[in-house]
Amino acid sequence: MEMSHRSKEFIEIMQNAENDFRELMEIPEEFEILMLPAGGSMQFSAVPMNLLTKNKKANYLVFGSWGKSAINHAKRYADDITEVVDPDSIGNTIPDFSTWKIDPEAKYFHYCDNETIYGIEINDFPFEELKDQLLV
Repeated sequence: MEMSHRSKEFIEIMQNAENDFRELMEIPEEFEILMLPAGGSMQFSAVPMNLLTKNKKANYLVFGSWGKSAINHAKRYADDITEVVDPDSIGNTIPDFSTWKIDPEAKYFHYCDNETIYGIEINDFPFEELKDQLLV
């Protein structure tokens, strides 16, 4: 089934969705509501575009498809990205935190704690050790 995004029916659906969202979230009329495609994948570009303003350094923990996609998008905006672990060295587990290479001057630390494609999940993330990093 298909529906044109220019059709009268679709425009009505979008207007109703916006009105419902505006009411639910109590968003005043002076603010626009953007309905954007791509979900989480869009954030792979939005995060570095918004966070890497002056300091264009970031840490990325990459151990699966989502992390690879995120770092590839970030490379468009970053001057220096530190891959915290060698992604080729990862099997079904994440290397011990003591082996991670972390740039303390990086603006943020990006990780995906549940790589659903390969089934790798971080159950014991080292939050305390990374308390000085902005976690994304």
